[in-house]
Amino acid sequence: MKNIYIDIMERALGAYTDARIDEYIARVKREGITEHGFPRLTANIGILIAHGRRCDLKERFLDMMDFCCETLPYRKAANDFSIRELVFALLEWERMGYDCTKWRRDLAAVDPFKCYSCIAKKPTDSVGNWAMFGCTSEYLREFAGIGDASAFLELHMPTQLQEFDESGLYRDPNCPMVYDLAVRVLLSVMLHYGYRGRFRDEADEYLKRGGLLTLKLQSSCGEIPFGGRSNQFLLNEAMLAAVCEAEANRYHRMGDKELAGQFKDAAALAADNIMGWLDHCGGQKHIKNRYPQDSGFGCEGYGYFDKYMITLASNIYCAYVMADDSILPLDCPAKVGGFTLKTSDNFHKFVANCGGYMLEFDLNADLKYDANGLGRIHRNGAKPTVALSVPFPKTPANYVTAGENVHPLAMCAGSVTADGIIYACCEPQILDVTVTREDSELVAFELICTAGGRKLTEAYEVSADGVKITVSGEGEIAYAIPIFRFDGKVEAEVKKAENRIVLFYEGSSYAVEADCSLIADGVDFYNRNGAYTLYHAQGHDRICLKLTIE
Repeated sequence: MKNIYIDIMERALGAYTDARIDEYIARVKREGITEHGFPRLTANIGILIAHGRRCDLKERFLDMMDFCCETLPYRKAANDFSIRELVFALLEWERMGYDCTKWRRDLAAVDPFKCYSCIAKKPTDSVGNWAMFGCTSEYLREFAGIGDASAFLELHMPTQLQEFDESGLYRDPNCPMVYDLAVRVLLSVMLHYGYRGRFRDEADEYLKRGGLLTLKLQSSCGEIPFGGRSNQFLLNEAMLAAVCEAEANRYHRMGDKELAGQFKDAAALAADNIMGWLDHCGGQKHIKNRYPQDSGFGCEGYGYFDKYMITLASNIYCAYVMADDSILPLDCPAKVGGFTLKTSDNFHKFVANCGGYMLEFDLNADLKYDANGLGRIHRNGAKPTVALSVPFPKTPANYVTAGENVHPLAMCAGSVTADGIIYACCEPQILDVTVTREDSELVAFELICTAGGRKLTEAYEVSADGVKITVSGEGEIAYAIPIFRFDGKVEAEVKKAENRIVLFYEGSSYAVEADCSLIADGVDFYNRNGAYTLYHAQGHDRICLKLTIE
């Protein structure tokens, strides 16, 4: 298992040609280091060389590492992120017998209060996840014997721990799912390397609580939940793998072979997802679509290729260092199913998993990134995007698509009016969720929502046979069905009949059947994965649908 993490690191680095690396080096030496992409690239090249991979880059690495270590102590360039990366590389090179005296001397000159960008004024400040990167960087310098983290941690650890909710998830502003994981990875790394300061027990308790939710929030395709910024990058599942490896270790130490094995299997499922996407995109994309590498499609402005492709390697290395391959994997909840889970209101998610299918709903979406309703249907073994992986905001905040959407969109009920269909995904929130059955054979539940001033009920049954949906409400009603059309390179094949749609894409299929007409709206919608065409089922008082993925 550990080897697959090094393989992923090498695949991530393989997206950078020698010419691109040389151009990057020349640009940074000309303009200076401005962000953490370059130090991350440097560190991950060094780590791979230490593992006998990409030894052809040795001279480049030595030049890059010298430049980073000499420069960063005296230049603010998101060093909060970078220093831990360089310490990892230093430790790996010392492990293989290299004299790192100069790098040690250079990195010992770091004054975090001068060269880090996120500095709190007091322990109660709300400063976001950047401070956790600084804490981990400082603790790793201390671990390596080239710094004293005490003053920095005393000020900044409270700023981070105060942001955890009662379930052990980290509340970055607007609660994006990715940054909950990012902070828990960093805390896990600190504890793995022996942090025993006064904040350890509190941090460990949050990690334990959050880890148990992580098991059930993972999709049947191995992905983290959708929701908020920085979603659908390959680095997301690298964080998931790292958290799961850390929690596998916890339960292994406790003698709980069942939970240890489930976390180990969840880590493997996340790694398989990453490998699947790397294969799907020819190893050249850091985001889950196949639009041109530097198009920015699906990416926030900060999530560009040079920074976020190598961040996949950085995060998967955290999984590598924490992985214990003596732990035997046992089927994780994402594979076994038979449960539902509702997060705290901070994260406003509801998931249902049964028979290989996993459904994720947003109950109170951040409409800059998502939409209310059913935003994900995954089935184990199928392409994650063949049905739906993420919803559609009206106007994506900070990330690029091919155009603005007509309105927010998820799979949801709607009211048919004289002016058109008003969908529940355009409302502020879903009103209520009630679970009616929850076992290994069937998971059933009802959602109450409103659309156009009318209350509508969506009843779901999830089993190995598929997903059955019954929508009820007075009068003419509808249900929104986005159908995948284009991933940036390949057009999906869609076959349409009066009350049936079948989509074929990259070896997977998705079928929608209804007891009423299925109507094409003729409008394209865009999310991070590509372009979709909106269809809807329409009927009177009651609509029944069945969704199957093969």
